[in-house]
Amino acid sequence: MLDYLAMFYRKFDYTWSWPNGHLFTKGCINTDGYRVDVKISLESLKALDLIHKNIIQIGIYRGDCISLPNEKQKNADIKWITWVDPNTETPDFHVPSSFGFLELISD
Repeated sequence: MLDYLAMFYRKFDYTWSWPNGHLFTKGCINTDGYRVDVKISLESLKALDLIHKNIIQIGIYRGDCISLPNEKQKNADIKWITWVDPNTETPDFHVPSSFGFLELISD
């Protein structure tokens, strides 16, 4: 899990992290591949002023690691997937168009 503060365009603060005790992840390998569960506290989303009228604007991305770095390959080969097509000429998920909207509802 990589969490960081970002500003447009590609200005990253890797020293920032989600408030302690408010972001949880769990992963497991199964017969079909793998599963990753993420849980974020509603309290932290509100404290960070990310919810407006029960809507949160969010980017959700997945990186499938095809291969790790080795003596022949300097960087990992990762296939990035996003839930919203950013409609960019070349793949770039660091743009506002790659964000979507989630409506938060209660049970």
